Parts: sequence; structure tokens; C-alpha cells
Amino acid sequence: MQRIAFISIAALFFIFIFLPQSMYCTRLHGLLLTLSAGSGLGVALRQLYLQHLPPGQAPSCGPGLNYLFQSLPWNEAFMKVLQGSGECAVVDWRFLGLSMAGWSALWLAFFCAWGLKKLFHRS
Repeated sequence: MQRIAFISIAALFFIFIFLPQSMYCTRLHGLLLTLSAGSGLGVALRQLYLQHLPPGQAPSCGPGLNYLFQSLPWNEAFMKVLQGSGECAVVDWRFLGLSMAGWSALWLAFFCAWGLKKLFHRS
């Protein structure tokens, strides 16, 4: 889900390169950037929460993402994904003391702040 947020952020920057630099386009870009980054930030923070649970308290591992979306209605599958499972709590990689979810949260918070700045910027 965090990857989808980063892909949507990249797509927004690519699309808005070609649009006029009007106040309407700037604010629309800010709104969409804030929504994309904010939703990704929420998912990253949830993963960080799962990673910091004491051992044995993380939820049990569930079925894969493809299976969920094939067997359940999209809204139920989405809720299951947001609840997280045991594999979300595993930290496989760290850089400068932060897991991948930590780095994602930092970058998504940056993009969310950038989007808010563009949304409320007076020009």
C-alpha cells in the first residue's frame, strides 16, 4: 500500500508538470498530493505500530493480498489489509536505525507537508 502511495505521488508530479501553473492547478495538486501522501503515511504508521509490538502480540499471518482481493469484496479485503498481519511486524532491513516503514513514513510526511503548503499557499 505504501508503494501505491509513492507511485501515485510520482504520477501526480508527472501529470502536473504539463498543466498550467495557475492557482487552481496548484491547489488541486496540493490536495491530491496531501491525500495520496496522507493515506500512505497512515499505512506506514500502522506498520510501524505493528513492528513495535512486543514479540508474540503481532496479529497472526493471514492470506496473501491476491487471495484477499479475489475471494472477498474489495471493501472487506481493503479492511483486512489495513488491519495488518504478522509479516508486517517483521523488520528485514534497517538503515540508520530506521526500518523501511520508518523511512516511508518520513518521506510520506514530507510529501504530505508539501501538499498542504501547495494547498494553502497564497499567490
